[in-house]
Amino acid sequence: MAAARGHLPLFLTFREKVEGNGFLVDVYIRGRVLAVQEGKEDVWMYGVQPGDIAGSGKNEGEAYLQILQTFKAVLFDISAGSADFSAFKREVHRFVGETSKDADKKWWKAVERVRSGDIQVEGMIRRKAELSAYPEIRRVGKLAAKNNILDLEKALAA
Repeated sequence: MAAARGHLPLFLTFREKVEGNGFLVDVYIRGRVLAVQEGKEDVWMYGVQPGDIAGSGKNEGEAYLQILQTFKAVLFDISAGSADFSAFKREVHRFVGETSKDADKKWWKAVERVRSGDIQVEGMIRRKAELSAYPEIRRVGKLAAKNNILDLEKALAA
């Protein structure tokens, strides 16, 4: 991430199979994150929605992988603390619905910079910033290799 780009408003998609107490689910989450160049060598990705996560690395790719690991760790913690599928689903919806007010303000300011043309990222998919973060959770019935889906997308909010 070039320092000149400053704050990047990103959508991050995440898909993971999670085993819980008596259930197996496929979790798909689209969240909002703010990528920030911190100093010369560190990139941080701060959760906007869900707001209670962060990841860092020496570059954007490392920070991206770190925040995905954070997503996974939170889901595993939620599954461990959920008595059943309904409790898990409620808690994931609560988690994804939480917004960091500070990061949200910075995210929308960065969106305006993207819209004005001040921030441009060549080759990155652009999605309407008004898209909301959401989780999709479905029980896995019959286990099959066709259920494996590689659907990770990082998109610039515009």
